[in-house]
Amino acid sequence: MIETKRVVRILTDLEGINEDLLNLYEDIQRNIDPRDRVARAEGPRRLAEYAEKLDAFDAVSGELRELIERITGVDMRREVESTTPRTDEANKRALAQLQRMQPRSLTEDFTSTRPFGLVFIGRAYADVRTWRRVYQFVCQQLAERDPARYNKLPDISPFRDNLTSRFERGPQGFHVPLPLALDLYCEANVSARGITANVCRLLAYFGIPESELVIYLREERDAEEVG
Repeated sequence: MIETKRVVRILTDLEGINEDLLNLYEDIQRNIDPRDRVARAEGPRRLAEYAEKLDAFDAVSGELRELIERITGVDMRREVESTTPRTDEANKRALAQLQRMQPRSLTEDFTSTRPFGLVFIGRAYADVRTWRRVYQFVCQQLAERDPARYNKLPDISPFRDNLTSRFERGPQGFHVPLPLALDLYCEANVSARGITANVCRLLAYFGIPESELVIYLREERDAEEVG
């Protein structure tokens, strides 16, 4: 029998690689010097080539993750939901683990980082290893907090403005659909900066201060072990 934890770790590592490559794309884009004539000419061409290869990798990686889930019976959405602390004691243990680390706010730039956990409205989750899982966790908590308001996300702005911020009631139309609570979907192929921007929009829509969400990052030695 294949151990579930092993499968979850492999799927998480695959997600992390996708995110690292996407975040690197943004770093390269931001570091093109507009004063450098050669960079201005070569930069867009190289970025276009990178984007083409990244799209192909994302497609194959997504198909591989789906195949692994089907073969092993592991559902990553259920894993996210089932590992959320449901008791006060479990929440205390998760909080104690996270509070040994440095808290980070949503206003920071997380481009070159990977998450370790978060605390949202007093609830802690100490084993969230990719930014898309941060997004899933936040959406799960918002769906439980106010399901009626959450269900309106596909119908209102700014959550219909573009692919990276859109919510839908099915996976169609997304490059890499990410299943969320209450059968909503969003685009998974979004950078760390894009995800934190979307989270800020969600918090504003639900009337929740950004200070209610605290991020904890993996230490560099942990990131090196995973990378």
